[in-house]
Amino acid sequence: YTAENFPTRARASGFAVADGVGHLGGAVVPFVFLALFNPLSPSTAVRTFVVFALFEVVATLIILSGPRTSRLRLEELSE
Repeated sequence: YTAENFPTRARASGFAVADGVGHLGGAVVPFVFLALFNPLSPSTAVRTFVVFALFEVVATLIILSGPRTSRLRLEELSE
């Protein structure tokens, strides 16, 4: 889905940026969670679930707001 949203010329660069941001987030998030939540607290599991649930809701809204690419040729997507 990600690669289809970029024109053919920019596909590799666009995917590289999206992949890099994902890796950067994966490297930073553990430190942010350790700073925000006490791992020994019983309520940490609930807070962690709520934060991940919010991330999932935001990601779902972003995906649903993107263009529909099913049953379209790549030439039609670049227009």
